[in-house]
Amino acid sequence: MLKIDAHTHILPKKMPNWSEKFGYGDFIYLQHHKMGYAKMMRGNQFFREIKDNCWDPDVRIEEYKQYHTQVQVVCTIPVMFSYWAQPLNCPRHLKIPERSHR
Repeated sequence: MLKIDAHTHILPKKMPNWSEKFGYGDFIYLQHHKMGYAKMMRGNQFFREIKDNCWDPDVRIEEYKQYHTQVQVVCTIPVMFSYWAQPLNCPRHLKIPERSHR
């Protein structure tokens, strides 16, 4: 029988500090402060601590093997949506290639 984890979160290991780069907002970025852990920072404020299973697929695979899970549905953490971001900054923040306008 196929076992699916239908709700799990994933983030990239390295995230730029977009608040510093763009000069506004409380974008989330990571501060890796000890082996296997990072602080999610919202602007200059601590948001929560996460473990390497959030960015390291090998760790995640080993963890879900113990539960006999074959598939995970991964999504970002809702705070990452940044609906308030200025439109011109969104392609860089979301890593969507900008298109040239002719």
